[in-house]
Amino acid sequence: MFGWKIDFLLIMERKIVRSVNTLLKAQGFKRKELAWNRVGSVFTQVIDLQIAKHGSESFTINLGIFHPKIHMLCWEKPAPDFIREVDCLIRIRIGYLIGDKDCWWDILQNDDSDGIVDKILGVIDNTVVPFFESIKSLADVHRFVVENPQSRIEYWLTDLQLAILKIEIGLKNDAIPLLRVLSKDKGLHDKIVKIAQLNHLQF
Repeated sequence: MFGWKIDFLLIMERKIVRSVNTLLKAQGFKRKELAWNRVGSVFTQVIDLQIAKHGSESFTINLGIFHPKIHMLCWEKPAPDFIREVDCLIRIRIGYLIGDKDCWWDILQNDDSDGIVDKILGVIDNTVVPFFESIKSLADVHRFVVENPQSRIEYWLTDLQLAILKIEIGLKNDAIPLLRVLSKDKGLHDKIVKIAQLNHLQF
C-alpha cells in the first residue's frame, strides 16, 4: 500500500507536476507545492492538483479565481502571499468544465503515463486557459457563479462572498436577502452589520 503511494507521488512529480510547471511557468504562474498562482490587475488565478485522500492513487485539477478586496471584506485581513483554491470566489473542478462531471486521473492503473501527461497539458491549453480568459471582471464572476451553481459550496462564506459580489457590481438589493440571513448567525452578525453600513444598506 505505502509502496504504491510512494510510486504514485514520484510519478506525479516526475511526470505530471514538472510538465505542468514548465507549461504554467511560461505563462507567468508561480508554483508552491502542487498549486500555481498568476497575479493579475484584478484577480489571482489559481490552479492546483488535488490528490485523492482515500481509496485510489488518483488526482484531479481544481481552478480558482481570487479577488483581494472581497477577501478583505470577508476576513478583515489582507490576502495571503500565496492563494489557495479554497480562498477563491470561484472554485471548480476541471471535470465540470470539460464534461459536466467529476474527472480524476489514475496514473498507476494506466500504463500510458505519457499519454496522461499529454492529456493534462491539452486540458490546460484548451480548457483552463480559455476559462481564465473568460473571467475579466466581477460581472464575469457573477455570471459564472449564477450559471454554474456547482461552483459554489453552500455555507456561510460562499453566501457572504456572493452578497459582497452583488454589492460590488451594483446589485445591492439582491444582496440584502443574503445579508439578512447571514446576520442571524451570532458569530457573523457584527461583520454583516459593518458591511451593510459601509454600503449604506438597511435590512
